[in-house]
Amino acid sequence: MDTDDHATPMTSVTMRACAWSGVACVVVLLAGFWGLAGFIPPPSPNASAHEIAGLFRDHRDRIRAGMIVSAFGCALMAPWFAGLSVHLRRIEGRYSPLAYLQLGLGMILTLEFIIPLMFWEVATFRTDREDDLIRLINDLAWIQFVALTSTVVLQALVIGSAIVLDKRDTPVFPRWAGYYTLFNVFVWCGGSFAVFFKEGLLAWDGLIAWYIPLAEFCLWLIVMTRLMLRANAGLAREAAPAPVATPV
Repeated sequence: MDTDDHATPMTSVTMRACAWSGVACVVVLLAGFWGLAGFIPPPSPNASAHEIAGLFRDHRDRIRAGMIVSAFGCALMAPWFAGLSVHLRRIEGRYSPLAYLQLGLGMILTLEFIIPLMFWEVATFRTDREDDLIRLINDLAWIQFVALTSTVVLQALVIGSAIVLDKRDTPVFPRWAGYYTLFNVFVWCGGSFAVFFKEGLLAWDGLIAWYIPLAEFCLWLIVMTRLMLRANAGLAREAAPAPVATPV
């Protein structure tokens, strides 16, 4: 920490809010994506244009509402990544390239989650389009949502490396959290191969490309939220002003 850093009551409140936004993200996103839109399980990549168009025509308002709720859930990732960057900066000190890189990647990832939701909204906007056009929009959304993994994979490398390289006597995060995050590099890159398959484990509705990465991302957010709440207490202790010696 920089010597001129100091915590205030507002800092404590905002850091706690940033941490809890991770759990809120999972709850709100799943409520919209799964509960309202019914996108879990996803429609099959092998579904015909008629089947996909029928899905959006029959459940147009449900999908619209689900995407709106999901977008607000995705937006909650932004404060969570901001709070995480504060703790990475504690690890690195004044010059903190990993903290800034993580923050930038986190903001990009947030948009990468939201933009496909808008594609699905477009698919519901004019359901009188030809079936092939509706399926094209659906393909654009699912392939981006599942197969665009470069940002989150690099982010896992950055976060995991920063935690593992923490040499402080009392680390900001436990070392195992760094290795756990690095392990997710292999989990989250599975979706990258969804563009090669329309069925099986690596299709966008497959176990390796979709279900395992989704479940692990939600679990990782929850686990790291718990650790961030614990780290917030350490931040408050570090940044508290030193007691002034009473003259004898």
